Amino acid sequence: MSTSEPSNKSLRDSHNTHIAKRIAIARVLIINVRMSDFFMRIVYMDVSKEDVASLIMCGFTGSRVSQQTVKDAAELLKQRKVGGFIVTGSGLGKNFGAESLLIELGALMQSSPPDGLAALISVDMEGGSRQPLQDAQGFDVINSAATMPDAVTGTATTEYQSIARQLRKCGITWNFAPVVDTKVDGNPVISGLDRAFSADVNTITEYANIVVAKHRDNDVLTCLKHFPGHGSTVGLDTHHGGVDISTTWNESELEPYKSVACPAVMLGHLSIDYDENTRPWGDSVYPASLSKNIIDNLLRDEDGIDFQGLVISDALEMDAIDEELNLTYAQAASMAIRAGNDIALFVSPFNDETLTKPLDLDGIVDHVHLAASTDAVLRQRIIDANAKVKQLRRSITVPEKIRTKLLTNDATMYESIRNVLGAKVYDENNQAI
Repeated sequence: MSTSEPSNKSLRDSHNTHIAKRIAIARVLIINVRMSDFFMRIVYMDVSKEDVASLIMCGFTGSRVSQQTVKDAAELLKQRKVGGFIVTGSGLGKNFGAESLLIELGALMQSSPPDGLAALISVDMEGGSRQPLQDAQGFDVINSAATMPDAVTGTATTEYQSIARQLRKCGITWNFAPVVDTKVDGNPVISGLDRAFSADVNTITEYANIVVAKHRDNDVLTCLKHFPGHGSTVGLDTHHGGVDISTTWNESELEPYKSVACPAVMLGHLSIDYDENTRPWGDSVYPASLSKNIIDNLLRDEDGIDFQGLVISDALEMDAIDEELNLTYAQAASMAIRAGNDIALFVSPFNDETLTKPLDLDGIVDHVHLAASTDAVLRQRIIDANAKVKQLRRSITVPEKIRTKLLTNDATMYESIRNVLGAKVYDENNQAI
């Protein structure tokens, strides 16, 4: 053997060294992967299912505190398994009875949150055809938005003051109003239902400021809707399908969002196409309610609206989401929160199995929580949104009279309602308990 050729031993040593290096590298990679997984799990554990549930609002069935469905709803608030509720007068939920029943309902809900903050109990109380609470519940009937500017001077201030005071009395803390969409003929769901104040954005802004101020005076939250503008959806309605406003929308429709100091904005299921030069904040795939680009670069950005309050989606059961995008409720909630909504709204009751498409609240929470385990953006959004929700709840109080202490013993709770509220408690057969 030539002295220049390596020996078998040296070849074996070289080979073994090479293998040892590869094993060492593999071990380092495995350790890094395990450490990454370990730290990811720690962060994931910081986002609980309760954190997710706090960002979901929905409906519930029943109108009496003696009904099990109502008790179940209050228990969800108590256990942080829902962020709040929307109450309805007819159709889904049917939560409205006589005034005394509504006050009892509010007392039960407001006594439930374990942190002592106000519960988010909401209603769509715009006025006119969109006034679910009527004189049977002790509420004054008010003008529609369309007729308000033509009413006697001061009528708006008086009527919205009255509505806000009555909502507060019943423990309802959030009115999904005012509508700040422009009045455009041919719109079936806004101007067609007299929900727009005017075609003039300055008039809209004037009356929206009155709505917000009178509610604020009575510790009731409000919400500008439907961003970025539902007025120009001529012949179309997001309740019944996708709506693209790219060619009908005007930038002036943003003016109320810039000029009215409101704590929340509701995002419509409205599509505006992306354009590199004129609409870099647009989205050619998703409507505003699911668009991170529209929320981040138009609503939140300082060069856009610079809105830093709470953002809530329009109802995610609407056909613009359910049918047009073919999303499950769980997928829609996850996408809405990830895009920038602080609350994902559903109007369906969580406890109504008779619906064609029942709302599986636990399933929605589980889906979003699991998605957050591998999605850092969603995880951070859940953390940030919880901070926004708590900030909103801290900004209001409810009357001490309505905060009756919730006890597990029904008889004690009913006695408390009778003594503190001065109201009777009725069973499902309308018999006093």
